[in-house]
Amino acid sequence: MKIKKTLVVLFLIVIVALILRLIAAQDVEIVPDEIVYSLLPWKIISAQRLSTAVGGPLFSYLTDISYTIFGEVNATSTRFPSIFFGSLTVILIYLCSLKIFGNKKAALFGAFLFAVSGYILENNTEPDMTAFFFALLSVYFFLFFLDGKRNYLYLSTIFLTLAVLCKSLPLLFLPIYLFIFILHAKGYFTGNQNTKVVLDLKLLKTIFGCLVIAILLLMPTIMYNYLEFKNNGKTDTIVYAFLGIGENFYPGMSQIDPWDFPVMLNFFKNFFAKFFMPDPLIVGLGILGIFLVVQQRRAGSLILIISALLLLAYVGGITGSASHYLWVPLVLSIFAGYSIEKLSHYLHTKCNLNLRTISFVFILIITAVSLYQFNIIISKESANMELREYSIENIPKDSIIVMDPRIYFGSYSWILHERHYLNGMHFQELLNQLGNSASPKIEVPLYYIECSGDTTCGWKQEDYDRVNSFAESLSTYFKDNLGYTGEIDANHHFFIYQGFISVPPEIYQSIDRTHAFMGYSMGWKYPDQNIDEYPREGSNKYFHVAGLLFLYLDLLLALLTIPLVLVLLFKGEKSGKLYQKA
Repeated sequence: MKIKKTLVVLFLIVIVALILRLIAAQDVEIVPDEIVYSLLPWKIISAQRLSTAVGGPLFSYLTDISYTIFGEVNATSTRFPSIFFGSLTVILIYLCSLKIFGNKKAALFGAFLFAVSGYILENNTEPDMTAFFFALLSVYFFLFFLDGKRNYLYLSTIFLTLAVLCKSLPLLFLPIYLFIFILHAKGYFTGNQNTKVVLDLKLLKTIFGCLVIAILLLMPTIMYNYLEFKNNGKTDTIVYAFLGIGENFYPGMSQIDPWDFPVMLNFFKNFFAKFFMPDPLIVGLGILGIFLVVQQRRAGSLILIISALLLLAYVGGITGSASHYLWVPLVLSIFAGYSIEKLSHYLHTKCNLNLRTISFVFILIITAVSLYQFNIIISKESANMELREYSIENIPKDSIIVMDPRIYFGSYSWILHERHYLNGMHFQELLNQLGNSASPKIEVPLYYIECSGDTTCGWKQEDYDRVNSFAESLSTYFKDNLGYTGEIDANHHFFIYQGFISVPPEIYQSIDRTHAFMGYSMGWKYPDQNIDEYPREGSNKYFHVAGLLFLYLDLLLALLTIPLVLVLLFKGEKSGKLYQKA
């Protein structure tokens, strides 16, 4: 079978995207929000969990599969779902751009710009990129539904639901789809405007079927919240925050900040600083592309524009983490590709320049800018990544590692997740237990890792100040009794001290039982420590098993998406149906 040159170029772009994301994953700092979505998935499948208090069960299962493939929790395995589906999004951008604009060059340039986007490479963390992959696939099928292919609405619903099972943000597409459908029914995109929207029986049946599909695929979340509310009176973050049902698992701590108009205005004031600096070409050319198409009445363009603006307005009003905005450069990449195509034809017509020469110049410019931005990303130092590497190379596995309480506990929970680490706040309890133990003792290495005090070592200032006095006295004790053995000097500064301690072998279990994060035992090792455990006997068992079966179905559908995207690409290229503008 002869492979077209366009497909060769596209797959080269996918490879570039994958390589850049794999490299960036090793250097980008792991931040508190990402730690939540990296530690909770660890061994979640074997624990047969339906979900967690923070939601996103599908992403958790995908991440746990990544841990199984790589055999450990590290920077690559933690971020691999975002790396993989982010690279696969290159193909979806190509498909969506072709569907909207019907131009291969615009589609390829859009895919290339997305592949090398500095903002995306630096923030390709948490569940957002995976969720946006499924959301973009949903948009793609929704455009075919608008073409009159009603069955495609089922596919659009499936993938939007999978997106929501990774992250709740894609729920924003529901009002957009409704708005676009009304415009379409009124003839806005064809020029044959009607005054009424008519819903025939077949369409109503399709919509009802989509509703049933969404409910069934959401069963893991529905069953989880039902069982939690029934047994504990609580619900996950999303249900609690948006539906007001049940109580919060984290009293006194809001997982979702309330939307605030002044906060949103301040965000838009800093829009160019946030997005233009890492992606000047995508932002500049993307905005130009929006202006070029805004009056063309294309459903696809309007969906992308409204979705980006709505996400900016909503997330900008709650100061969400940087990964929540990944949809914006994704959308701008599509329009930037269209801009390049239009600029190429303008320069060819007005300046009599060769089109291939123009394309080559654009490629050189994009490559030069992206390499500059990429060098900035990989040049940033990460104390967490360096400490993890240090612990693997220099600290024996039977060591007891005491952590300075001034170091954010989430960071070292991720770094030392399979080691015998202990928060310094519990060290006195350890000494008391050793003093009361009559068991035979063995001598093992003892390490103390100290925050230098140059930074707050991952904590907010008020949290750092709360433990600082105790931590200073603890550090003095260890510096007097252990020897200096090394340090990590990056964005945070850590000192490392080493000695020996005699302990009974059973002390390891006592230490490991202190390993909890966000109310969950690390690796689901001690279920009695989890904040949301419910009985799995009686009627609860049937609801739990039903939820698990649907979660396995969701996972299967998510994995089948991988060959589906390739089938869509090859079938579309062969039939030429990709070029029907929407």
